[in-house]
Amino acid sequence: MLNASISYFSANDRYRIALFGRNLTDEEYQTSGLSVANLWNFSTYGNPLT
Repeated sequence: MLNASISYFSANDRYRIALFGRNLTDEEYQTSGLSVANLWNFSTYGNPLT
């Protein structure tokens, strides 16, 4: 997974601008899973591109 951020601070630290991105490759990934009575699986997936 690829996350990135960039920040700019003014010379007197009065202003700050920041940009960020998470899951920049828009990868689908499972964060948890639960087998229910061997009939089906309940899965939770991570956040998409943000």
